[in-house]
Amino acid sequence: DFDPIEPYVAYLRQVVPAELLAEIPRAAVNGFRAAFCTEGGSMAVTARRVFAALDIGVSGDAISGDATAGDAAVSDSEPVFLTHEAESSSYHGIGIVDGVNHGVDPSKWQVYKNVGAQEILQRKQADVFFIWDPDGDRFNMVTTAPAALADGARAAGLEVDPLDAGRCLVYFQPNQIYFMLTALKLDALAGDGSLDDYDWIVATTFPTSRSIGEIAATYRERHGGRLSTFLTPVGFKYFAALVADLEEQIAAAAATTDATTDTVTGATDVTGQRTMFGPAPRLLIMAEESGGAAMGPAEPLRSRHGARLALAAKEKDAMQIGVMALCLAARLHTDGGSFAAYYLELLDRFDTRYRFYERRDVTLFDEALQGQERAAAHAAGNARKEATVAYFASLEGLTPAEAAKRLGECLPAGTELPPIARVFHAGDGTLIEMDRLWFELRASGTDAVLRYYMEGSDEKQVGALNEAMTRIDIPTDG
Repeated sequence: DFDPIEPYVAYLRQVVPAELLAEIPRAAVNGFRAAFCTEGGSMAVTARRVFAALDIGVSGDAISGDATAGDAAVSDSEPVFLTHEAESSSYHGIGIVDGVNHGVDPSKWQVYKNVGAQEILQRKQADVFFIWDPDGDRFNMVTTAPAALADGARAAGLEVDPLDAGRCLVYFQPNQIYFMLTALKLDALAGDGSLDDYDWIVATTFPTSRSIGEIAATYRERHGGRLSTFLTPVGFKYFAALVADLEEQIAAAAATTDATTDTVTGATDVTGQRTMFGPAPRLLIMAEESGGAAMGPAEPLRSRHGARLALAAKEKDAMQIGVMALCLAARLHTDGGSFAAYYLELLDRFDTRYRFYERRDVTLFDEALQGQERAAAHAAGNARKEATVAYFASLEGLTPAEAAKRLGECLPAGTELPPIARVFHAGDGTLIEMDRLWFELRASGTDAVLRYYMEGSDEKQVGALNEAMTRIDIPTDG
């Protein structure tokens, strides 16, 4: 019925500060090149149109990502080129490793280590390699850094591989990307003065890295600004509900005749805790650890006839995240920096406590089994899943001391359990807050899989305690 590109790009220009977009042509003059893998989905056609409307040049010759392609992109003066652009019902086999199809989620190593990124970066055909999933709602990247930074990056929780004599490969997980982009956007808002003009909200899901909210809290303490954080259960629908609720509050306030008092908006989380935001709530970022995120503009969008307003998109949008990351990559290229160095700088700058994040997905049956044997194992796995979920849920009504005692009785011998501050239901799992540490158990809604999340300031402690949590064996007979 209408072409969405023009209004979408107008919206995108409000989300991505103009000063950041200006970094791209500036860096391109000095040879900056970025590759975007579109995985053979709809993002290739869409990205070309969006980039064109943003005046971001894209090479006319896509490359496949194999060991010999890409020469056209090297000689092209445009800052962006695409790989795996051709539509493919099998997504070019991305995610298939040793005959097993792991899907095309770019946050999986089976994807980001098998799309040709390493070869393109090694040949210096690109300075950074970005990855969208086929429909453009998830995002990841493969980067390089000076080899001298390898040990420091690895010690900070980044995944590092060797590349050549002078460089190493550095991989970022979605949490770490959102951490950097939150800082980037905050600095841009502070720079143009709009940080103090609105009530900015950093919203994340409960099992998303707390480092993202830490940035907002530290920024507010040091520089002021109307900054708040808010936590939701997993699922972008909860972010959408938050946005819709705030929109309704603004509309209700606008319909009142008393215009002498500023509207106070707010939201209540699943634990019953209410957070107040102020009269002009805006979504700086909404992020979930599985790779989906979106940002909101400073000025709400209005419907054609002005009857409704929208504070932010109500679905994850990796185009936004991709453009923001591209702007940061261009700035780092101009400054002679790297994503790894920028990440390390931010950790120190914000005295980040939650540096080490771990998610372990434990499948509770042998997926290689077939027939009735598989069905029986799957049923037993589901029984174990339900028993484990029920056990952790039983901790939610206890005092911290009682929860610690009960948990300590089931953990493997010798496990050191930090003091527990709070145990509560986080919407779809049990979350335990401890001293400088948090843990959450969530279960898959469709399979016999348990997800164990943990984050803290000590890498060894996080790994050891999360491993111990996975070894709690709850009898299925209760």
